[in-house]
Amino acid sequence: MNEQEPRIFLCHAKEDKPRVRELYHQLKAAGYHPWLDEEDLLPGQDWDLEIRRAIRGSGFFLACLSKASIDKRGYVHKEIKMGLDELDQMPEDKIYLIPVRLEECKVPDRLESRHWVDLFAPDGFEKLKRALGFELGPRPPTPIEPELILIPAGEFLMGSTQEHIEQVIAQGVGRAYAEREAPQRIIHLPRYYIAKTPMTNAQYLSFVEATGHRAPPYWQGRKPPADKADHPVVNVDWRDTMAYCRWLTETTGKVYRLPSEAEWEKAARGTDGRIYPWGEGPPDENRCNYWRNIGGTTPIGRYSPGGDSPYGCTDMAGNVWEWTRSLWGKKSEEPDFKYPYDLEDGREDMEASDSILRVLRGGSWYSDRGSARVSYRSIQPPDYLNDDVGFRVCVAAQQE
Repeated sequence: MNEQEPRIFLCHAKEDKPRVRELYHQLKAAGYHPWLDEEDLLPGQDWDLEIRRAIRGSGFFLACLSKASIDKRGYVHKEIKMGLDELDQMPEDKIYLIPVRLEECKVPDRLESRHWVDLFAPDGFEKLKRALGFELGPRPPTPIEPELILIPAGEFLMGSTQEHIEQVIAQGVGRAYAEREAPQRIIHLPRYYIAKTPMTNAQYLSFVEATGHRAPPYWQGRKPPADKADHPVVNVDWRDTMAYCRWLTETTGKVYRLPSEAEWEKAARGTDGRIYPWGEGPPDENRCNYWRNIGGTTPIGRYSPGGDSPYGCTDMAGNVWEWTRSLWGKKSEEPDFKYPYDLEDGREDMEASDSILRVLRGGSWYSDRGSARVSYRSIQPPDYLNDDVGFRVCVAAQQE
């Protein structure tokens, strides 16, 4: 994103923060330069002063309207007055202040002369982009890079002990599935970075728009559902994730890739051999989205910090299964690449045939608590698609 382009100031009431935050990320994914207080104000800055500066320095002013923002008296109306003062100094045909209705509500009298856009309408965001494009021209899709977390070099316990395997079998996990995790061994990994969250619909959208890659089947045309921008993207197969990583590498200059299952597991469990990202206690509705307790995906970070891993990674138990780069083998009942994990035995071959199964980790919104354990291994062919399968990415640390 070109930081020299005109900023887009997002005026809103605090009650509308979740929807406005979603709009902020939609605008960034579309290649614009939005300004939002929680994202752009620095600790220690004078809030009132910086708001005034942001309005004066913005090329557009979006007045985000709802019943809450219209009915309450306070800073929203003060900001709108500032925006109108800026508009008075501009040519009459300039598109600057755009009323954006977040829901059905009355537009304040002083804004009625400006045509508004209904963001809640199916084509609302497209209409908003047309207004911005009238002044700026079309935006090249810009990647929303993931927030990366450094995983230090060192040893960790990978897999499960036989004692733990017998315990989870008694709890209902099939023996064939549980014994995929044995034997447990100490594994050493160099340091690396991993995405804090699974990749979202908003992040994947910029890739689809830039490359023409196929959109996931649940999207509406070539756009994700408006209320799921910050949910993990799903219905992506292993080849889709590879294409996304290549594009992100080409556009950022950093070599992005999928994590190996060893990298995934260390990021999820740390070095103390814990069973779940948060510790030993079983999953519950405050820690993760699992066993159909929600009925679908949830926004990334919804269960933070209670469900986070020791390194601060989110959604590593439940929500969506995550592809890894690691191979399993041709037959589901017998792995070609057995435990203990060996980086040098060919299991990280990125050019292997599509007939060879790959490993997924983390469980999902649909799966039970046994699948939410950090050592649990699922397997699927590379062309597998499902509404509970997504991915996260990582980067080698030497690229810092």
